[in-house]
Amino acid sequence: MIKFGLFLAKTLKSKKLLNKNIYFELNYPSKRIMIIDDNFDYNLANNLFSFAKLNYLLFNLNSDDDLNEFILNNFDNHGISHLDFLFFKIKTQDIKKYGSILKPNYILINETNDIINELEVKEVFDRATIIELDKYNFNGIKFSLNALNSDYYISRIDYIKERIIVSKEDYININSTNENYLKEILMLFAFIKTIKLDINIFNKLNHKNFTCENKKIYMDIEENNYNDLIKFITRYSDYKIIVIGWKYNYEDISWLYNIEFERLINKNVQKIFCIGNNAYDIATRLKYGDLSEKNIIVSSNIDAVLKEIRSYNLNLYILADKYYLNIIKGGK
Repeated sequence: MIKFGLFLAKTLKSKKLLNKNIYFELNYPSKRIMIIDDNFDYNLANNLFSFAKLNYLLFNLNSDDDLNEFILNNFDNHGISHLDFLFFKIKTQDIKKYGSILKPNYILINETNDIINELEVKEVFDRATIIELDKYNFNGIKFSLNALNSDYYISRIDYIKERIIVSKEDYININSTNENYLKEILMLFAFIKTIKLDINIFNKLNHKNFTCENKKIYMDIEENNYNDLIKFITRYSDYKIIVIGWKYNYEDISWLYNIEFERLINKNVQKIFCIGNNAYDIATRLKYGDLSEKNIIVSSNIDAVLKEIRSYNLNLYILADKYYLNIIKGGK
């Protein structure tokens, strides 16, 4: 190999194009991922790969200038890149050109309006693991929103808990139910699964301020804003039970009147259990908010209503401190 450092210095100084022979003399990252996707979400991918703590670069490869800039900025004096992962998004017509240079180990294909000529790209595709939307016919790992014969598909979307179940096996937190977003999630999920990284990075990326178990949704009021929790509860008109309270007494409860409990009106709230030392203060605030008194149950002693709370098969939203969260979950 030529003295690459000197060559780069001269190239940068003179702003000349790289000699194209140099493309085939470089030591590229060990994992090279080609992305063919008209709607590719760079923010989603960058956040995900950062959470996975990958040593990576993700860039748009539209021209030789893009390739030259990547080389000039990411190789040492010996022509070696110290990245572990290289993700590059390309246009369909450039698969053969840049695929022959970078030789991807993985090819991720989502929605594209262009036709991929199988014969033309055969050499590039034969050496790579292909992860593709189920609408294409390449011999690879398929993902789909709903095709049960695909390797990865969405078994269920849980709108309340903001998560999907993939292939009846993995629970993945989401922040949107937009079709394009879900396809991006599945494509990246299939890739992460294929290279055997921890899929919990999806849940770390889309962290939720609640935990859930069956139909119970536990919201820690010590760590969350009340109004944010009320907005979350009222997103949908599901039939719901609400439990709200805390163990320790507040003498000044004026802040209760800053909480937008009025949002709960006409949201199919079947009952609201007010518990803890300020149970009657909470109930009074709810009545001032024009919530039906017949749906409000007051009990400073949770033992009196605990069995009933646990018996419901509706979505149970629990806004409580850690003390009562633990009791309702079954602790002492």
